[in-house]
Amino acid sequence: MKKILFTTAVLVSFGADVFAQGTILFNASTADHAPINASTDGTTSSLFPVAGLAGFGQLNVAFFAAPNGTALTLNQGLPNFAGWTQAATLATSSSSLGAGSGFAASILMPIGTAGNPVELEVVAWTGSDTTWNQAVADSTDLVAFSGDFFNGLQEGGLGWSQGTGNPSAIPPIPTPVPIGSTTFNGLTLRKVATPEPSTYALGIMGAVVFFAFRRMQKRKAAAAAC
Repeated sequence: MKKILFTTAVLVSFGADVFAQGTILFNASTADHAPINASTDGTTSSLFPVAGLAGFGQLNVAFFAAPNGTALTLNQGLPNFAGWTQAATLATSSSSLGAGSGFAASILMPIGTAGNPVELEVVAWTGSDTTWNQAVADSTDLVAFSGDFFNGLQEGGLGWSQGTGNPSAIPPIPTPVPIGSTTFNGLTLRKVATPEPSTYALGIMGAVVFFAFRRMQKRKAAAAAC
């Protein structure tokens, strides 16, 4: 009977390990460790304050994952997260994620299985919004994403293959997010202009009128030549 119980326990544990999602360990915010900065003028920046940025509120850092090898592209200057999933856990400055805090957050990936890599992207924003989509639609927020450019310099990679740890291990050991030019290398939060839908409509209408005018001019020129 004891052997049966032991075997059952092992199988249950093995099953949990197979189907459990992996974990990562995220470090940021100190001056010498991929800092998180903020820029309110789009030119100068400074470390994000632990207590939050006056006029903008707390810092939120979110993690998007996709199957390993998925390419991340930009759409109108922002990551196109179609096919990507945001992790449920946010790292926030209310949890001591701020300048010089030495904060480390263990994040459960929303897809995949423990021990297997996923494609990862790190984003951030200010304020009380709880998702990236809400933040980019909110004109009062500062936003940032890994792989963006600030003052002509690219800050890290735009998505990378990220190893994951096993949360069922004893002790659970998350896999650290690597620091480097092709992975996470800090963020600079700032205002990002996103054109209104009406702007695109006007642009399309303008293009139609322009080409119609050009076509009419060509017809007039051809008629005059005859």
